[in-house]
Amino acid sequence: MAEISAGELRGATPPTPWRQRRWLLLAVIVGVVALLGLLYWGMVRGPSTQVGKAVPLSGPAQDFSVTTLDGQTLRLSDLRGKTVVLNLWASWCGPCRDEARELNRSYELYKGRGVAFVGIAFNDDIDPMRQFVNEYAVPYPTALDPEGRISVGLGITGVPETYLIDPQGHLIKKWIGPITATQLNGLLAPLVP
Repeated sequence: MAEISAGELRGATPPTPWRQRRWLLLAVIVGVVALLGLLYWGMVRGPSTQVGKAVPLSGPAQDFSVTTLDGQTLRLSDLRGKTVVLNLWASWCGPCRDEARELNRSYELYKGRGVAFVGIAFNDDIDPMRQFVNEYAVPYPTALDPEGRISVGLGITGVPETYLIDPQGHLIKKWIGPITATQLNGLLAPLVP
């Protein structure tokens, strides 16, 4: 093994602090520029979902079966012949709380007119769900989707979301974000005689 003499050590120039840190500084600058570029791209591109607007859909709604809070079995296919308002929500979702009374208003206007309202609690627990339904006096059937299978099958992007299904069982519209009674009534009016 070769030994380094003290003379050889004195002849070598130690790296200056600037040389040691310049690669770190360069990496930070490149990272900041990349982050700013990504931010700019996201702002120019805009949101990928149409929050607060009706998004047209097409195709059959995937059938599902759930047990409602009152212990009844509800199958989507049993609602054929009616326009279905399918609302995906969660007890932990603030906008869902704002939306609950609005949905109740639309339900009161359309009950008995060939429109079925169904609430599906996404990724929730039974006790908070039950408390939410009681607090907001939700009058229509509501069930739990604890593993999110129904919601994911519909293509959920977040809660709340409201889906409109025609009497033949086809998805026709999706409203992303909280919906007001006025907005929902506007979507339902052309579908309900």
